[in-house]
Amino acid sequence: MSASAALASAGINSWTPAAAARRPAAGRVRVAVDGVTVATIDLHASAAKHRRVVWAHTFTAAGSHTVTLTNLTAGKQATVDAFVVAG
Repeated sequence: MSASAALASAGINSWTPAAAARRPAAGRVRVAVDGVTVATIDLHASAAKHRRVVWAHTFTAAGSHTVTLTNLTAGKQATVDAFVVAG
């Protein structure tokens, strides 16, 4: 079973993204924007590296958007430190 988290926001003009930790206990994450998969991110690293920008997206139209992150690696962590939303 995959665990997911979603962030919804209205009036987004651009997205300056997700910061996350890369670490040995981390796995892969699928990123979907408005229900469409746009990226798969590998958060695994041999040594921990915190607050790394791991994904960025610019929207072509302002409005309500939803970003969904789904952990694809059973038994591994996927930790998001921050999203930066500019509107």
